[in-house]
Amino acid sequence: MVRKEKINEIKRKSYSFQQFSFGEPGNVNADDFGKIVKLRNAKVYNGEVSQAFSLIDGALLRVDGTTRVLPKLSVGIYPINAAILKITGESATDLLVVQGSNYKIYYTYLTGTDTSFTESSLTLNGKAEFLNCYLSSVPESAMLIFDPLGGLFIMHPNGTLSTYQSGPLIKSPVYHYLRVWGTDGHNKVFFSNDDDPTNFSSESTGGGTVLLPDEYGRILKLVSYKDALYLFKEKAIFRLTAYADPGAFTISKVLVTDGAVSGGSVAEGNGKIYYAAGKRIFEFDGFTATPVFAAVEHTVENYAGSQGIVFNGSYYLSATVNDDTEYENALIRLYLDGNGIEYFNAFKVGSFLTVSYPQGQYLLVLGAVSAQQRALQTVVFTQDMTMYDNDYVPSLAVTADTNLGSPDKKKALKRLYASVESDTAITVRMDSAPYAQTLSAVKIVEDRAAQLTHFDCDACGTLFRLTFTGLAARQFYIKALTFEATENRELRIRTIQ
Repeated sequence: MVRKEKINEIKRKSYSFQQFSFGEPGNVNADDFGKIVKLRNAKVYNGEVSQAFSLIDGALLRVDGTTRVLPKLSVGIYPINAAILKITGESATDLLVVQGSNYKIYYTYLTGTDTSFTESSLTLNGKAEFLNCYLSSVPESAMLIFDPLGGLFIMHPNGTLSTYQSGPLIKSPVYHYLRVWGTDGHNKVFFSNDDDPTNFSSESTGGGTVLLPDEYGRILKLVSYKDALYLFKEKAIFRLTAYADPGAFTISKVLVTDGAVSGGSVAEGNGKIYYAAGKRIFEFDGFTATPVFAAVEHTVENYAGSQGIVFNGSYYLSATVNDDTEYENALIRLYLDGNGIEYFNAFKVGSFLTVSYPQGQYLLVLGAVSAQQRALQTVVFTQDMTMYDNDYVPSLAVTADTNLGSPDKKKALKRLYASVESDTAITVRMDSAPYAQTLSAVKIVEDRAAQLTHFDCDACGTLFRLTFTGLAARQFYIKALTFEATENRELRIRTIQ
């Protein structure tokens, strides 16, 4: 009798993965470990995973070196929109104008000493639109405030208001060739008289209307870019060219968008226009739109109500992400050099603003913290990207599943080495069974990759997924990661007589 018997021999194999990186959605290979599929208050930059921007109370730096802590709105009221009126003059300080969730207009001087916002007499019929202008008839800098149901108001540098109730219903106002342009949010584009931003009344006075076809949805956003006016509709982008005489305009369809455009996400900077459509992000150069940051797609639920701005080499974008209810509102920072991405959760963005002073640039983010929309409410980014607020969200990073290079083999994960900077909980998930271990803080010296801590584990499975959770507030850093695993292989068939 001859009997054939399979003999399994354990062969030790080491798997070393020194870099983390984002994977393309729907194209994350199971043998390509290091792809990050979820981030919360964390970032991936140059292959390293770390804490997202830190948060403490908001402050601006005055010219004399003292700090200015921006005031907050009343309890229960949070900013939904804001703008800065740039006031000229040596001793002038810019005016921060904010619309609260009660639709009332408030203001404060950016580098002033007041500890609360001044409440104006103006309450609008919904979310307003703001645009800085120069009134040659005064002359002075001023801010146009457009009511969503029609009507135009002007905020003057001293906080007083003027009313122009005859103004048309204007959304997405922009300056283009000394005229104010805006849309009714459907298929009309209005333009003002030359050098008179308050006069839209008729073509006889220099104002007028451009009518677009009804197809491709509503007009959402106007952008003055590369000598032309670009009109972002829900499903297409149009180019309008008009110079001294806006009545002699040309209009053409540039492209049909891949997905419905989020109007608030449209932002110009870095020589390009960036926007979200569907769940994808695009870079537009005036002629073609190229999808970028594909790794974000699978983390986003939608871009409804999204706001976007380009600042200091990054595209900042708000979104609703696939996360627990408390953390579903997120501010995403996309590094335009392509080297990283960053998430800060539990923050609902109302508006982005930029401030430039001789001592540095600032990005102001106004909104509400957490799903409960606790009052802010002003977050400040300095030029070196320090962020200020008063809330803390634990950092989290989750990798894609990996089969460690063997698609159909059972593996035993013997040991995990990781370079971390503070107490970090690492959960290893094998197929469906969880195995958890907490790594203690490691002192990192110049060669961080050499300073590894490890823990032994006896985890068996075909696929492995890691979850990293920061245990110390504002301390989260993971660089090197090394697996040591074994697998069972059929090496030979032995014949037994």
